[in-house]
Amino acid sequence: MRLDKFLSQTKTLSRSEASKAAKNGLITVNGSQVKDCSVHIVPETDVICFRGEEIVYRQFIWIMMNKPAGVLSASNDKKAKTVIDLLPPPLCSMGLFPCGRLDKDTVGLLLITNDGELCHKLLTPKSTPKKHTVSFFQTRTISEKKSKTEYQWTVK
Repeated sequence: MRLDKFLSQTKTLSRSEASKAAKNGLITVNGSQVKDCSVHIVPETDVICFRGEEIVYRQFIWIMMNKPAGVLSASNDKKAKTVIDLLPPPLCSMGLFPCGRLDKDTVGLLLITNDGELCHKLLTPKSTPKKHTVSFFQTRTISEKKSKTEYQWTVK
């Protein structure tokens, strides 16, 4: 991968900014200053630094969030707070999106990722079982002259 593409994908610099930074000696690869951003690097093994700070490369990011009530399961919204707004600032600019949807007032597990292929596999109807068997068990609880029925179910 080219260095300028790497810096752009990690949201560190745009490609034109990367070129200027390299000419000014602000970028190092494995401890050596780089003056040309067209150099090829291996993101998994090379140590790339901008202004002395190492840039960590992650191709895909997966975050499990317990979505609170009152927050939208969306990437952006002009009127309401979204799950992306709850993330720390460095993660907000990494192209993350929620995998699936929960209603605004629903609380629950939500996967946030930048891995479109995984999200598609999880959400597409072809990858989910076509038939579900649901078993109901009925138990009765008697307390203080009131009869209450509870239902428990399992999905096989």
